[in-house]
Amino acid sequence: MEHELARVFGDGVRPLHFEEALFDATLAGWVRQQRARMLAPSTIGPRERLVRRLQEHSGAWPWEWRAEHLEEWIEDLSLPPSRLHVSTLRHYQIAIRLFCDYVTDRRYPWVAICTERLGCRPEQIVDERNLIVHVAELRRTPGVGRCHAMSCRRSSTTVTPGCRAGGR
Repeated sequence: MEHELARVFGDGVRPLHFEEALFDATLAGWVRQQRARMLAPSTIGPRERLVRRLQEHSGAWPWEWRAEHLEEWIEDLSLPPSRLHVSTLRHYQIAIRLFCDYVTDRRYPWVAICTERLGCRPEQIVDERNLIVHVAELRRTPGVGRCHAMSCRRSSTTVTPGCRAGGR
């Protein structure tokens, strides 16, 4: 563990505000990882700011995050006065998912440090159960979409020809 801490903060250095310093270190490591993948600063910077925004909104550190932190934030951003577009909100979720992938990856020291020093560990909080479905996926999903009353009427026992039982 001391080796991991020395790699992150320097030999013998332990920050006074450990959790804040650890958060900044995880973000710095994630930025470094993205730069090593040759991602553009115009991609990296906004992603980093999104992680900081979720941390600020939730009042919790990434190793404390749960799915409901993300869901509350996304819900707040979808309502007035913000009312962000669905594709923007999905983009936000994907950025958070990528950050969580990084901090939960055991090739990096974050899980070990959090477990040892804080008694908890970061988890992936974005998966298919709470990720906004891409509009292209909706178009391909059978039974999803609008059904006009004149073209598709259902009674309790029959479905109008040409319409799926799913309402389309």
